[in-house]
Amino acid sequence: MVGAGVVNLVSAYFLAKANHRLTIVDKGPNPLYPAFWKKLGCTFGGENVRMFTYTEADNYNEKGSQLYSRMDEAFERVIGDSGWLVRPKETLNAQEQAWIQDFHAVSPADAIQFGEEIYRVNISSGKIWQQWMEEAPELFDDVDLVQDILRIYSDPADFHAAQKLHGRLGSLTEVLSTESALEKYPLFKSARSADMLGGCMMVKGFTLKVQDFCKKIIRHLMDAGVEFRWNANFSGIQKNWDGAVTGVIIDDKMEQYDHYVLSLGAYAGATLENTRTGNQLHGVLGVWLSLPNIYPELKHSMKIHKTGRVGEDTNVTLIEQHGEPVLVLGSGYGYTGNATKNNISNSELQGIFDSVKHTAQTYFPEAYAMVKDRIDGTGKYCVRSWTPTGLGVFETIPTVRGGHLIVTGGNNTGGFTQAPYIADAVLSTLRNKIHPLQSLFAPQRMRRSIESSIS
Repeated sequence: MVGAGVVNLVSAYFLAKANHRLTIVDKGPNPLYPAFWKKLGCTFGGENVRMFTYTEADNYNEKGSQLYSRMDEAFERVIGDSGWLVRPKETLNAQEQAWIQDFHAVSPADAIQFGEEIYRVNISSGKIWQQWMEEAPELFDDVDLVQDILRIYSDPADFHAAQKLHGRLGSLTEVLSTESALEKYPLFKSARSADMLGGCMMVKGFTLKVQDFCKKIIRHLMDAGVEFRWNANFSGIQKNWDGAVTGVIIDDKMEQYDHYVLSLGAYAGATLENTRTGNQLHGVLGVWLSLPNIYPELKHSMKIHKTGRVGEDTNVTLIEQHGEPVLVLGSGYGYTGNATKNNISNSELQGIFDSVKHTAQTYFPEAYAMVKDRIDGTGKYCVRSWTPTGLGVFETIPTVRGGHLIVTGGNNTGGFTQAPYIADAVLSTLRNKIHPLQSLFAPQRMRRSIESSIS
């Protein structure tokens, strides 16, 4: 297994449970020991929070969407000009230009269908999450698990569209009028005064400390005899003349196994050039900002949808840091392309931080005032793998030993949400069984969608 982020670690847990012998390699240092966050991947390098809801990994390519409109302009401008680019469009390389063309080539009909399929995958994954919590409660203890999500919308039209969607998906549990929301959460009075409280509702979901959770999985796997190799460099796949995988290149040496599961994140670079996944995994960054939680009325993590371009959606997670309650805000969209390292423009990165600071100041003014003078320079960011379709990737390639090489990733912020269902698909594939994800997230669907739009 190549990559020790949350998706592969969850898959490893279920593979080990099914008595597979595993070796897990990762290019970063062992996260069980302190390390500079920029040396770690998305799971361990960002903030220690993740959220599950039915609509994580929203298809931002959905044409005509009330919630994500004008996405046809997102890749035309830099962040400072209300776009998604971390550097000017004219500096993009050929692979990045091709990725953006693929994004725009998704037909309206395909975009709607892909969105519905993402929701179904999330719902299926949610059932496995719930079963897992019941079967292995020790993994979910002491990770600040918080159930249910308060969703807040700045625009009433966006709120009504989202209310209709969550009602249809079966995740809506309570709709709050503006008056009842302010009565229950008086801290949002300033947002109401700024005309930034268009509606609130409670939906099914949860948040937790993802790094603490993943460290528990790593310790569990180590106790089960799984081998971990840190600071190990994966550089490609070797195939024979008929396309079967003969091995993978780790630290410049070919290694052979029965099966391989690759979850490479946003920095796959050219290592997948001889697969159907190819150029589909590119990076989009988000940033993190922590505030003291001085609001006793807050009992649920939140998702704030603020109409705009850079910080449209903000996850607000309730956790404890160093024994103190905090609110961790995660937001922002910055397209980093197919870069193989953290090469982010400071000016454009600051644009995303400014958007998140605006959200903090609007919805949590007292907490923001306490830390505003010392926020700059303390924020973290992470780069997540995205695909042009909004769908994740699940590619299978036969191996010369009669097994499978599986490529996963590109879940557009939904890697954590979809991880148990991906693990289910991995296990089914290794057992030579059919699983819906094999076709739903097949990388060739991108090509069919483009050809359909052209014809």
